[in-house]
Amino acid sequence: MEQENAVARAVNKLYGGIDMTWPKVLILSVASAVITDVFLLVPVFKNTSFERMGVYLEAWVFLAIFIMANCKKPLESALKTFVFFLISQPLIYLFEVPFVDLGWGIFGYYKYWFILTLLTFPAAFVGWFITKKNWLSVVILSPMIVLLTSVAYEAFSETVKSFPHLIITGIFCVLQIVVYFIAFFPGVAKKVVGGVIVVATVIAMVLFSTPDPIEAVVSLPGNPSYSEEAVIEVDVPDKLSIQFHNPEEGMVYVFAHEYGSTDFTVTDDGQETMYRIEITNDNGV
Repeated sequence: MEQENAVARAVNKLYGGIDMTWPKVLILSVASAVITDVFLLVPVFKNTSFERMGVYLEAWVFLAIFIMANCKKPLESALKTFVFFLISQPLIYLFEVPFVDLGWGIFGYYKYWFILTLLTFPAAFVGWFITKKNWLSVVILSPMIVLLTSVAYEAFSETVKSFPHLIITGIFCVLQIVVYFIAFFPGVAKKVVGGVIVVATVIAMVLFSTPDPIEAVVSLPGNPSYSEEAVIEVDVPDKLSIQFHNPEEGMVYVFAHEYGSTDFTVTDDGQETMYRIEITNDNGV
């Protein structure tokens, strides 16, 4: 019991016990941009949960809710969350300019985050009311619980396929959900409703989600040259499809739905050549 109370006190201190001054918002903005760029640029983080946190939403949900919960008024929450994203997101791209081939062209990807930044103002205004810790908190946080649950489900699915790929992402999302239940869902009834949302999301993911397609352009062994009339026949067409991308250079386009090996035959001018393609998951790639 004492341990549970200590956890609750720590969570309540993190979400509501910090004076979120403007200097802290500015420091958090710059620090978040620097850490994100480390994850994006340092090779050791390539194709890991850390690189993903520099691209996708789950880490930014954590930071946004942290700021909102430590503001005293809804307008303050809206302004400080908006400014946090207005500073941190452009800085990420600015710090990347000297290190990427695109140079200043990297800002072409900022459009998506700029739109999200604009949306943070009304979202954080409404989001501040999670601090009331009533049924409105459950309603407001429900979309975030659904998002985090779906990300955790996808991450753990990848972990099962290629351990330990994305296991940190899954754990990070689950811990966020648990912390939000402790911080903003007081009482058994609210936690039960939150749990129902999690379970319903998982069931929906199991029933309706489909695996991301596997796409690639690859060279056939030996770089054979085929004519434009060459035909490809796949032994199991439901498993994957293969089309020529550049027959003269022996380049084919592969579109698969699952991992495994499949044979296919190339027929050109009456001559048949059989190939076997093996699709595996190498650390998520």
